Amino acid sequence: MDWFEQLKEANAMHALFDEQRDWSYATFGPPSFKGPLGPLDHLAKEVKEAAAAAALLRSRIANATGTATDRVNIARAELDLHEELADCLILMFDAAHRAGLTFADLADAAAHKLATNKARTWPAWQGTDPDKAIEHLRAGDEQ
Repeated sequence: MDWFEQLKEANAMHALFDEQRDWSYATFGPPSFKGPLGPLDHLAKEVKEAAAAAALLRSRIANATGTATDRVNIARAELDLHEELADCLILMFDAAHRAGLTFADLADAAAHKLATNKARTWPAWQGTDPDKAIEHLRAGDEQ
């Protein structure tokens, strides 16, 4: 992707962040009334729904026999997963701006955290459970 396409995507995400903030404040009240805990509570629920949607998609793909019904069911499961992930993103945005972060602040925090993660030591992914998180190694851990 060239720089112009990246810029357009970043601008679209920033606009979504701002639009969601404005709608959330009008609908659920300003941060002086509702801070980040409410959206984070809701996010915890949506993460479970996203995980269930991912499991359903995997099951539909694994059990597909190539029929038109299979293709429709897989497409529906993909759409469900996309919607659940979008719910998670929106709630993350809501928690972030209710915690006082601007879009730039959130992007900077994410970039800093990515750099931190890149500097950590991680176990080899081969042989791990694909359905479980891979945690970085801490002092005293074996590889």
